[in-house]
Amino acid sequence: MSGFAAIDLGDGRVKVAIPDGNGNPVTMPFSDGGLYLPSAIFFNSDGSVIYGLEALNLGLAEPERLVINWKRKMGTDQVLYRSDDGTEYRACDIARLLLEEVARNFESRTGELLTKAAISVPAIYIDSKKEQTKQAGEALDIEVVCMPHEPTAALFGNKVHDRCDGLRLVIDVGSSTTDVSIGEKSGNNIAIKNTHGDPNLGGQDFSTKLREMVLERFEQKHGFRPDAKKHPLAYQELFQRIEQVKHSLSTRDQASVVVSCEGSVFNTVITREEFERITVDELKSVMDCVDQTLKEAGVSADDILEIIPVGGPSQMPMMADAIERRFGKKPTCHCEPHFAVALGNVIAGRLEVERNGRSFEVGGAKLPPLSLSARDVTSHPIGVAVLADGNERRLINAVVLDKGVPIPSDQTHPFTLAQPGQTDAKIEVLQGKDAAPYGECLLLGHFELTGMTPVFDRPHRVDVRLKFDHNGMLNASAYDPASGISADLEIDYTKTKESQKVT
Repeated sequence: MSGFAAIDLGDGRVKVAIPDGNGNPVTMPFSDGGLYLPSAIFFNSDGSVIYGLEALNLGLAEPERLVINWKRKMGTDQVLYRSDDGTEYRACDIARLLLEEVARNFESRTGELLTKAAISVPAIYIDSKKEQTKQAGEALDIEVVCMPHEPTAALFGNKVHDRCDGLRLVIDVGSSTTDVSIGEKSGNNIAIKNTHGDPNLGGQDFSTKLREMVLERFEQKHGFRPDAKKHPLAYQELFQRIEQVKHSLSTRDQASVVVSCEGSVFNTVITREEFERITVDELKSVMDCVDQTLKEAGVSADDILEIIPVGGPSQMPMMADAIERRFGKKPTCHCEPHFAVALGNVIAGRLEVERNGRSFEVGGAKLPPLSLSARDVTSHPIGVAVLADGNERRLINAVVLDKGVPIPSDQTHPFTLAQPGQTDAKIEVLQGKDAAPYGECLLLGHFELTGMTPVFDRPHRVDVRLKFDHNGMLNASAYDPASGISADLEIDYTKTKESQKVT
């Protein structure tokens, strides 16, 4: 037998939901009885792999064998771990290993093989990150039915489709990313009006500020600072204790943290007020994402019916206070915020199966179609590199598919070749704002049109077709009408620089 799972592959925790006999989403426990798996991998010297909480505990003794906070590296070729036999592991490999553990647990819990999954991704993910997420599932022979945007899935998880019409704003602050989306529920339809976020802002940035404050206090008393390379054991222990303190400060006014390094033991108390003071910039960045989302959607704070926080960091009291100050109302939750995305992925997966003309099955029984539709939007503008007017050397981005265009989308745009009589052309596809300089954009891929018929008596135009599929992934082609020559997009993801600014 085979089965379906909905997976929230978080940087801090992996959560899984499955449909019950009626197709309703329910969370699936892991082997230890917990409802989530810490997103940690420990590599034993014998080549075996340990997952979750046990991996974190083993990492206290051998932190060099522990991999955590890997998700920001998705879409890159950065090596996160090299095993004793020389095998290299990148973020996509860590994702695959975690999905493998999910599949084992799924089979143990349900007695079925995991063959289909909806795996959500941050709304601000670029194509390379989505592609590696998909490949991680496919490497295990799991059909990735769809990759819903996390805030969109959270709307389903909060059962917005069963409540009154209106605009909802989702603030999804995860461990490593921040997404903000505005969804409009109208009848049986949920449509995303706009999404905005920051791929380098999340709960771990709040933790970094907290850890830095503790290290400064330790140094003031003992004259030296624990270092990740010089004192890996002490540093890893501090890393985990800081996470515990951060969680404690969501329910308590103060919490203690103990640091032990080179025989020096240090105990300090952190108050919630101190924590909120040192992370004021991070909180402002989250709320800036909120304001930008409202601005791009063309709606005001008064237009928003509900504000739905998603993810662990969004539960911090400072976040709730900031939301209430901005909107004049408290955030609302209709399910446990940690599991909203996983639960919503069940609905998103079911809708995608039905969209493709198939019946959604649970335990061999076919479920009736949902009387529900959903529409997402693109999170980045996509265009083509062209010469700026009056400047033969400066390249800029000419946007073809703008940010906020409904998914799926399909548009064709003609472009004129730079020189008369050209027989060859390299057309580069960029992600970035319209008219943005080439160097400020992300290169996604290129077309190579060769052997074209030269044209001298009129402008030589080629058609560039850009298309987003239902996962918001880019497909593109170029066509020369004069010669009938065409080319498909060649992906340049390996050239992506992690530090490159993406708009």
